[in-house]
Order: sequence, then C-alpha cells, then structure tokens
Amino acid sequence: MKRTKTKILSMFLSFCMIISCMVGISVTAGAVDAPQSGENAFIKYLVSDYGFDVRGKGVNGEISTTFDDDGYHTVMLVETNGTANWEPVFFEGFQFGKEYTSGDITAYITAAIRGKDVIVTYTLRNAGASDKTVKIGSSGDTKIGDEDRAPVSMTDTGIQMTDGTNVFNLIAGDGNFTTRWYGSYYDYDDSEIYYKIFDNRVDTSTYAGDSAIAWSWTVTVPAGETVVKTCKLSAGASDNYAIIYDANGGTGTTDATLVTWEGQPTNATLAANGFEREKCRFVGWSTDPNTEPSDTENIYNAGDTFVLNQAADVTLYAIWEVAAYTITMSNGGTAYVNQQEVTEAEAGDTVTVVAPQAEPGTQFNGWTTTTAGVEFADANAETTTFTMPASDATITASFENIAYNITMPNGGTAYVNQQEVTEAEAGDTVTVVAPQAEPGTQFNGWTTT
Repeated sequence: MKRTKTKILSMFLSFCMIISCMVGISVTAGAVDAPQSGENAFIKYLVSDYGFDVRGKGVNGEISTTFDDDGYHTVMLVETNGTANWEPVFFEGFQFGKEYTSGDITAYITAAIRGKDVIVTYTLRNAGASDKTVKIGSSGDTKIGDEDRAPVSMTDTGIQMTDGTNVFNLIAGDGNFTTRWYGSYYDYDDSEIYYKIFDNRVDTSTYAGDSAIAWSWTVTVPAGETVVKTCKLSAGASDNYAIIYDANGGTGTTDATLVTWEGQPTNATLAANGFEREKCRFVGWSTDPNTEPSDTENIYNAGDTFVLNQAADVTLYAIWEVAAYTITMSNGGTAYVNQQEVTEAEAGDTVTVVAPQAEPGTQFNGWTTTTAGVEFADANAETTTFTMPASDATITASFENIAYNITMPNGGTAYVNQQEVTEAEAGDTVTVVAPQAEPGTQFNGWTTT
C-alpha cells in the first residue's frame, strides 16, 4: 500500500510537468539566494523529493511529518481572463528561492527557523500593470514520527496531528488561511489534480486514519507590488518547550534553548547573545522588552539559570543600552560633549575637539584619524566636531614646522642642504653666499635686522 502511495505521487509530478508544458509555464531557478536547509536543536527543514519537508527532533532521532519524508508539494493558480479561469503552476524540481512564473506573477518559497518553528514564506510578485488574483498553497501525505494514522484536527488558525507523544502543528503566520483541509489520504489521492490544496474542510471533527493535509491562500497582488504569506510548521515531543530569544530591535540570530518540562518548575541555562544592535551594547535578557538597562533585578545574563514555571514556550528579549566609547587624543588636545570635557562618548554624540597649543616653530596642520566612521566637520580647523561612531575613536592633531622667508636685500644666495632657497624652517642650517662685489668695492660682512 505504501509503495502505491509513492507511485501515485510520482505519477502526479509527471502529470504536473505535462500540464506545465501545455500551459507554457516558465520556471526560473536561482533568482533568489536562499538556504536549501536549516536546523537547530528542535526542528529542521530541507528540500525533499516532492517539495519542501519539515522534520522535528526528539531523543530518538528525527520526527517525520510526511510519509517517506516526501515533503509538501506546492501549486499556484493565477487568474487569467477573470477568476473563472486559472492557470496552474506546479512547483516541480523544487528549490528554496527558485522562481516559478506565470504571466506577470512570479512566486518563490523560502524558509527560516525561529525557535521550535520553521517559518515558510511564500512571496508573490506582480510585474504587470493590473492587479491579479492568485491562489497558492501546499499539501502533503502526513504522519507524525512513525505513526501514519495519528489523529488530525483543526486548531484556531491551523491543523494539528499528535500520536500522544509527539505533536505536529501547522499555523498561519499572518492571519488565517483561506482554506484548510485534512482527511483520508485516499480522498486526497482521488481528488482533482490540485490534491485538495484549495479545498476547505467544513467538518472540524478529528480524523484518525491514513491522512493528508492541505492549506492555501487566495490573495490579490496589486500591480507592480509584492505580497508575502507565511505559515509555521513544528514537530516535537509534547513535553518539549523553548526559550525563544527576541532581538528587540537588533539583528542576527540566537538559537532557542530547549527545555523538557518535568511536570514542575524546570531549570534551563540561558544562551549567550548572538544579536547586534547599532550604537548599542547588550545588557542581558528580560521577559519584558521595555525593561530599563539599570533594572538588574529583572535582567538575566548569559549562562544564568532561568526557571520555566509552566508548560509553555517563553520569549526573552534582548535589553540594550546606548554604548559609550573611548576617545583617545593621541597628540594632545581636548574633547568635549555638551561643553563638558570627556574621554568617552555615546554613539551618535556630537564631539567637539580642540587642538593643543602649537610648539614654537610649528603650526596646526589638521586632524587625522584611523577610526572608521569618523568624519570631521572641518579637518583643517583647530576646533571642529565629529559624530561619535559605535566604536572607540583615536583622534590625532597634526602639526608642521613653520617655513620662514629669507630676504637678501643686497643680493646674495641662501642654501639649505646645498639647495638654493628663499625660506627655511626654524632650526635649519642656512648657508648664505655674498654676491660678486662691484668694481672698486669689497665684501665687508653680513648684517641683519
């Protein structure tokens, strides 16, 4: 029976390819740079034989969500000549980021991991001059772990399957699905070529049998614009929960911490911060995103023990403070912020720098720095300003020797290092040579005023 299921799906894909050729669908690969797999301690996603696949992780290994790990295949219907006519696009030869195009509509799928969930993103782009109605969705021959007949039921915004130990969840990521369906794999197999993707199940009773699921959205993609729809898929032990870390205005990633609920308050060790935020310094983690950096009683450090008090996921937020960075005046001078002399400043502060007094025989020759992001308002002015970057800054006042004029009012020539000159710096050795004496005269010495 199971081999028959695989053969049927193979026939489905072959049929999809024939239909694609008949309707003139174009498929462009590699237009969007997207990872083809990803995983953490709870979940993984990857490319499968028939589309994308999602698998949970448990103490005994991976937890399948589709039969034979075949994955979920995707179909898009694009309005042509009114909503009564739909042009199908089958996502065969699936890759994340691969573009599938029908007329003015281009679609692709990407995935990412957040905590225990795989976030699957469907991006629809309309290059045309008129709005288009588009249907898009996915379906699969489902199972949970080793159980192909686990009960399936509706949730508020998705579909759930559980074998009593492991749980699979499909949840709409941004509102509701237009259609949701689950039921017998054989009803799914005997359906029209779209495999129940655009069917909506009205009966919300639990189904326990060899099952399949499907989901879709119907959206209007405005001319020249892009529409994005997302869903979340997860699979894991029913007693596994996550501490999810939120960047709270920052960027980057921090893997969630897996917690196995012990039926009572359970300890977990918090992860190190992997986020960054421009012009800020990470302080710690808090359950409240608005916690003040000075409120140390409500901030946890990396490596601290956090107590999970109930069987539920918890989100901790990165707490940031504006960073103060060191200002080094490497050749003298003084830095000011708000007319106060400082040796450090916060990123974004306006810093005023004043050059030191020049040594005798020298004069100020401008400001220089080796610090990226420092731009002087006027690098040639003895007093100028710059905006403090999100890093320590080294500022150098440059000086040059003053060149003084040499005037020979009665003739003669001046030399420095055997080069004829009309000026010299303080401290230079100047050689002067008298001019040729006029007839009837002789050189009588040098004088100066």
